[in-house]
This record gives sequence, structure tokens and C-alpha cells, in this order.
Amino acid sequence: MVYLRSLMKVLLVTATALEFDALSPLETEGLERTNLITGIGGANMAIHLQKALFAHTYDHVILAGVAGVYEDENRIGEVVVVQKDRWADLGAEEKDGRFLSFDGSLLDVETPPYQDGWLPNTSLNGQLPWALVNAQTVNTASGQTSTILSRTNRGAQIESMEGAAFHQVMIENGSPFIQIRGISNLIEPRNKERWKMDLALKNLSSTLQQYLNTLLK
Repeated sequence: MVYLRSLMKVLLVTATALEFDALSPLETEGLERTNLITGIGGANMAIHLQKALFAHTYDHVILAGVAGVYEDENRIGEVVVVQKDRWADLGAEEKDGRFLSFDGSLLDVETPPYQDGWLPNTSLNGQLPWALVNAQTVNTASGQTSTILSRTNRGAQIESMEGAAFHQVMIENGSPFIQIRGISNLIEPRNKERWKMDLALKNLSSTLQQYLNTLLK
């Protein structure tokens, strides 16, 4: 009797059609790949990802997209893997301008699935050749100096609009996952003319192909 090995089922998640179009030529022979475009923002990510996971079971889920980087312009074009993510604007503002998030009264830092206020990816392979970073997720992308200053130095290197929602859903789901980001711009007063979107997406596509190849081994 001959037993046929079933293909690994992979769900590739992107927030936008722009990101999906850049990644669609990927070679996935040997994998059963499903694509999901959720739309921008944490709410869209959580709703559409949860619906996809409810309808089907996947062996691995990948979120691929672009992100901005705090302070280090030299990282533009680099591809990174997010080891933990958090909500940057989940909390309350004090009258003096201080931001309160996990202060014990609103939400404890260890409230499941959080660990020290973060949503960690414990399913990562420690031998990945790409840099591991911490990320934070926003509902409004940082574009003014005051906003940028308030979000810098919170322990995150990059910023996106969907990552924390992705991590939270996947941790609750219990399936292996990874968030891979190509850095397209420095987080500075908004100036899209300085963004390197094509470079970020090109490098992201190349890195994602390498990662998919590792899943076949």
C-alpha cells in the first residue's frame, strides 16, 4: 500500500492588494497555498483572519507586508521577522499628556495572551537568518513629530497597522505563524516621496521565497 504525503497547508496573509501583487509570483510547488487579503487595520485583520481560520485548518500562517522603522534609516529595504508585537495606542491619555497602557488599572501586563504587555511569537524557529525585531501596531500611522516622539523608545523598532491583531488571533488559535516585514520608510513627518516601497516589496518577496523553501525541507 502506498501512502501519499499530504501537502503542507499554508495561509499567506497580506493587508493590501499592493502587497499581495508583489508576492503572488512566489513559487509554492509542494505547498498548498491559500491567499487572504484582509484590508488595512487591526479590525480588518482580526475579523477576516478569524473567519479564514474558522473555515479551514492550516499548518502554517504567514503575514507578509511592509512597515516603517523608528530612527534607523539604514534599515530601509531590510526584511525582518517580528518576534513580538503590541498595541501602541491601546490605553488612556493623562491630562499632562502621559500615555497609560498596561498600568494595572486598565490592563495587566500579564493578562493572557500578553506577556509583559507584548504578544510574543513562541513558534519561531530560532535559527532563522533574518533579524528579529519588536513591533508595535497603530490605528493611525505616525506622521507628526509629536506622535512619533510619543511612540518612540517603547521597545519597538518598527510600526505597522495589523501586526498585533495578527499575533493575538494566531496565539489564541494555537497554529504556527510568522510575521515578515519589509521596511519601506523611516517613521518621520509624513513624506511619501521618501518611501522605498518597491525596494521593500522586492526584498520581501525574495525573503519570503527563501522562507517558503525552508518549509519544504
